[in-house]
Amino acid sequence: MSILLTREDFGIYLGSALGFGFWSLLDTAGQIEAVTFPDKSAAVAHIQNWDNPPDLSVFTFHDIDDAGRGAVHRDQLIACGFEHFWPELEPCL
Repeated sequence: MSILLTREDFGIYLGSALGFGFWSLLDTAGQIEAVTFPDKSAAVAHIQNWDNPPDLSVFTFHDIDDAGRGAVHRDQLIACGFEHFWPELEPCL
């Protein structure tokens, strides 16, 4: 099992690039997978590495099976009950 990071107002944490964080309810930047973490401490360490990290209480840490890939596909997230965190306007591939 791995950890998926969500935030009620931003959705599913998809990952970051060039100093920008991407979230399923804000800007997916075309991402169809979400990053996962090996455990909660790794997710917390990642958050604490951000510039001006928010309080940890705004996040939910979910156990999810990523088959050791370090990411989960949108289809799996929807099948696991996270569809409310994915924009309705973006078709499921």
